[in-house]
Amino acid sequence: MKSISESNFLFKENILNEAIDTLENNLEFFSKDKFPLDWAMTQNKVSLISIFKTYNKLQTEKIITESIENFNEVLKIYDEKYFPNGFAETKLYIGIAYKKLAFEMKDQDKIQILLNALKSFYDAKKIYNQNYNPLKWIETQYNIAETFFLMGNNDEYYNTLNETKKIFSH
Repeated sequence: MKSISESNFLFKENILNEAIDTLENNLEFFSKDKFPLDWAMTQNKVSLISIFKTYNKLQTEKIITESIENFNEVLKIYDEKYFPNGFAETKLYIGIAYKKLAFEMKDQDKIQILLNALKSFYDAKKIYNQNYNPLKWIETQYNIAETFFLMGNNDEYYNTLNETKKIFSH
């Protein structure tokens, strides 16, 4: 008999698999050439869900790396000038993917990957700010702070958190 936590885990994995299957079927219809915006939105969702599934270590690194490549393909459509929201959202997802990939990497590779995450988060902040989409700005700030923490840079971690707290004190 399976434990409750094991059953919950399997249930969540099944839901994620169904979501990915459904979205991948949509990708067959929403081709990049015919429906580029629909393709970009769907590709973002497939890639984001994929990085949160549980795989073995080798599969996880491969899936996350593929997701980052897919996100970068999306950026060919969601450019900063014409689709700033899509650009910022995709950059946020790329940062999250890099952060998750850092958990899977050896120590010597981890810092460079976390620096890639920071770059993506700061790119997202070009669009997300306290006045324009403050909730996404807070989410981005949290990810920046967490990335600094993972790098062992506690000063920047606390500075980022304190900058974020200021929005609530007004």
